[in-house]
Amino acid sequence: MKLSFLTFFFYSALEISTSLWCGTYLIACGFKPEIGAFIVSLMFASVMVGRIISGFFAIKFTDHRLIYAGIFTVAAGCLVLSLPLPLWMQPVCICLLGLGCAPVYPSLIHATPARFGESLSSQAISIQLAGSYIGSILMPPAFGLVAAKFTVHLWPISLSIFVGLLLLCVCLLDYVTHKKLNKSYARERVIDILHTVSMETLKRERRIQRHLRNRQKKR
Repeated sequence: MKLSFLTFFFYSALEISTSLWCGTYLIACGFKPEIGAFIVSLMFASVMVGRIISGFFAIKFTDHRLIYAGIFTVAAGCLVLSLPLPLWMQPVCICLLGLGCAPVYPSLIHATPARFGESLSSQAISIQLAGSYIGSILMPPAFGLVAAKFTVHLWPISLSIFVGLLLLCVCLLDYVTHKKLNKSYARERVIDILHTVSMETLKRERRIQRHLRNRQKKR
């Protein structure tokens, strides 16, 4: 639950910081305000298109693959955005950030019953949404303080930090989940083996009792 909380915390910090500070960063890089606003709209459009596409990909691919694909796409966008590239490349990187963010949130929600079981899914989703809201509230203003003291050009670096922490939390969450599932599977196998042994023992005892009754009848 704690890892799941942190996962949603850093994801929302990443997505909301991208949407809130994207326009300011673009204007600081030299874009006109109306062009910056248009690029922000393109970012939201890329999120919408990415979620529609990821819905079709979800038919053939697992939640884990979609999550990692989205995270690595965002990481690639942050990396390219940090490089001294021509100005016209930055809108492409911004759209890449939107496409990368698209499958992560719904796939994390959809994977909740597989991680925690159906009985705990409602509690787990409540904790995940709490992490999401807290990350949305705290981290964008925190970067605002950093930008006011230093420069808004640190925005790609802050996104890279959020992506790295998100990837770390997802990897740890998957490790813990697989470990618990393996323990559960091993426990079920032990129970099955014990049940099989007890059934075989019961059958053997019944055969012995039947044999003894037959001998007594013959006498």
